Amino acid sequence: MGTARIIWLALPALLVMLLLSLAGNWTDAIRLGALSLPGAWLFWLAARQRRRWLGVAASVWLLVFLADALVRASIWWLYGADVTSRLVIEALANTTLRESREFLVGQAYLLVPALAGFSVLTGIYLWSWVVWRRDMIVVSTPPRLTSPARVLAGFLALLAVAAYAMNPSRDLHPLPYWAGVHEAVARQQAEWQTSARWHARWDAKAREDLVRLPDFSERKTLMLVLGDSVTSDNLGVCGYPRDTTPALTRRLSQLTVFCDAYAAAPATIPSLGMKLTGEDLHTSAHQHRNLMAYARQAGFRVFWISNHDDRLIAARYGAYADEAFYANTRSGRSSTSLDERVLPAVESALAHPAARKLVIVHLLGAHPNYANRYPARFTHFSAASNDRVEAQLSAADRGPLIRQLRNQYDNALTYHDWILDQLLNRLESSASDRPRRFLYASDHGNEVGHERDLAGHSPTTVAGFRVPVVIWRSDGKGQGVSRTRLLTDDLDHAALHLMGLDCADSRQEASWVEPGYAFEPPARWPLWQQDS
Repeated sequence: MGTARIIWLALPALLVMLLLSLAGNWTDAIRLGALSLPGAWLFWLAARQRRRWLGVAASVWLLVFLADALVRASIWWLYGADVTSRLVIEALANTTLRESREFLVGQAYLLVPALAGFSVLTGIYLWSWVVWRRDMIVVSTPPRLTSPARVLAGFLALLAVAAYAMNPSRDLHPLPYWAGVHEAVARQQAEWQTSARWHARWDAKAREDLVRLPDFSERKTLMLVLGDSVTSDNLGVCGYPRDTTPALTRRLSQLTVFCDAYAAAPATIPSLGMKLTGEDLHTSAHQHRNLMAYARQAGFRVFWISNHDDRLIAARYGAYADEAFYANTRSGRSSTSLDERVLPAVESALAHPAARKLVIVHLLGAHPNYANRYPARFTHFSAASNDRVEAQLSAADRGPLIRQLRNQYDNALTYHDWILDQLLNRLESSASDRPRRFLYASDHGNEVGHERDLAGHSPTTVAGFRVPVVIWRSDGKGQGVSRTRLLTDDLDHAALHLMGLDCADSRQEASWVEPGYAFEPPARWPLWQQDS
């Protein structure tokens, strides 16, 4: 039996790959194609051993993978989104049976031809297999594989084994994948109910505790920008040997840049919750207050503009805003949505006629995978840079992968610097009839070969917690680089003061923008030396 027959047996896997790759989902296409390859082995066994049940099993395997690929590709074609994205899961969680029928009827002009083509191709393949199996039965001694065919079959077998050995690929198998989608829909519905209770508590707390400071302005805009995975250890403005912040450095006289700020947690969801609520990470008290609630109670219109695709954050925080916009429709680290996609929504929010506005912008920043966080034109650093950073990594005996990831991380930060500059430009040029404020903080840092041969979130190294904070005011000059130590879980106090607001139970020294600010280390300080 020659290579042509092996290719024919692998044809369903190639069709799976083709469907998803045409929809633009290359990584899932390769993984799912590899996961479907055991079906080729089942077809070969069914023909060689002349067992009908093996033929049935092979046919079912083929239908499952092709139907799965067709559904996933259709979602990509229709919405440009992964099935597990916030957009799709929220739609499934909020859809009735009648609405599902209406959707199918409305999309019939696309679905009917797709199903017809799917049925014809599948039927042709199964019919050709039946003919081949009948020919094999007639032959007393089944033909052996030729040497090239053995090599090709061995390669395909190795590809399938690798796909099943790696967890990210294995999770894409149709059976666990769709079981996970079902669970995600149930979790989304439960999260909506939980978040609704939180929102009611936030409203009650804000009504009870809101305080307007003497400098409260009837017309005011605060842009609160939340970065992701940005450590100040890699910012040129903070002394890093590479110029990863040309825009911030150019603006330094207008800014106050805190290089020694520390996140409460080395992961997004707990750290973000602390920033917006200021409550203890290890209690449930943060359910009862939120700076967005104080802003809304004071008449601010709250905008939530995000390049994240996180269903919990969207339900808990984005859903509480007056207006929410999400640029990203693909979950996970393989998302390639660039942060510049939020800029039109930011412009729209700044142009809104509301007198008081809180515009919250949640960026992907330098979230792993780093290479997906910047366009090609920001590839400034590579192994060929041969600079001080490369020398430091080499002296610390960091492996080639970590050195490559450090270069990608620094490129991502250079692009992130450009994004912050674009946001500041838009805030500066917005309505000049009101005070405008800009407050930036990263949710947490990242370890990229600083203390360990590791790249990513790190609960045990300083770089996992040390982050930058940037403040800009339209009515005053900045202080440049500050080495004042901050805790970013006090961000809510700083944001409230920048809006001319406060809450009754707050401490003045908890706000970074007040002269009396004092760093008070938490009981678990230093955070990176505690159990994760």
